[in-house]
Amino acid sequence: MNNRKDTTRRDDITNVRALAIFLVVLGHSIILYSSAWGYYPTVQKSILLDNLKFLINGIQMPLFFSLSGFCFLWSWNRSSDFISQIIKKAQRLIIPYIMIGICWLFPIRMLVKYPYYNGLSIPHIIFKSILLGEDNGHLWFLPTLFFITAATSCIFQILDKSPLACFKVPIVFGASIYLYHFGIPSSNRYINLAEANAIWFALGLTIHYLEANKWFESCKKRKSLSIVLILVFLVNLLKQVVPPIASTALTCMAVASIYCVIPQKANLLTEKISKNSMGIYLFHSPLVYISFTYWPNIAPMAMAAINLIGFGSVAYMLTNLIRATSMGWIIGETPKASHDKKQGKQ
Repeated sequence: MNNRKDTTRRDDITNVRALAIFLVVLGHSIILYSSAWGYYPTVQKSILLDNLKFLINGIQMPLFFSLSGFCFLWSWNRSSDFISQIIKKAQRLIIPYIMIGICWLFPIRMLVKYPYYNGLSIPHIIFKSILLGEDNGHLWFLPTLFFITAATSCIFQILDKSPLACFKVPIVFGASIYLYHFGIPSSNRYINLAEANAIWFALGLTIHYLEANKWFESCKKRKSLSIVLILVFLVNLLKQVVPPIASTALTCMAVASIYCVIPQKANLLTEKISKNSMGIYLFHSPLVYISFTYWPNIAPMAMAAINLIGFGSVAYMLTNLIRATSMGWIIGETPKASHDKKQGKQ
């Protein structure tokens, strides 16, 4: 990655964000054929799409959370105040979580008669299924990220006033590794999810922290090594040839390798996808319930095309419509910090 000032737009991070949202949208588009899902029946089978979804599952959330961690360092450097960070993240994550859950996910699922809502009252669906996370689809990511960001902000606030300030990133990474492998049991679903995914957020922090390190710079120049690590990671996902702890380390290396091999120059397509990534993420997933309900038995490639290209385009247009009507707050944007002016909000 290029060594630019934190306030400068980063083409490589634009590309990482575009890749991350593409993988998430593609994964949602083909989830009908995942042998691990099974929410909707279909007579169609696709070994190719089943395996592709399995591979995407192994990398999409580590990459997505790492991107949020990478960008958090920018956010903290701009405003190293816990309360300020919490307010910003609530605007960025919690408001979209509530608005999209109630005004988008809920109506679409009711429209298609989502089978897992049968027998449930509307208050139960809204408060327990959606807001409390019993069954809210893709929206689990938002409160999970909020908890991770809040905890990291708290740790940074404390350590910034201590002699350990320069070690705050390694401390967060070490704590996240402990939580990933051992955890602290909680009755709150989102706290459990935060413990399971904090390691990827901390990985992004660490990648950003190490950018100026000569060792990391030398690794970036060895792109062939990064490509090999990514391939080994994908093979291990399919074959599980190494133990769990080694698999975690391999995932970390694969994610870091993506940051190393990602093109340093963005293009018009990746810029558009990156700029609208939050809206695409929020609007796309509920739309696939329409195709899964009404056309579950069409050819798998046709289903993938409808969901990825068709509904992906709808999500993109809705995002721009929301922004054009000055309602960007619904998707976590504010006039002073709109996504097309600044990066690094997740």
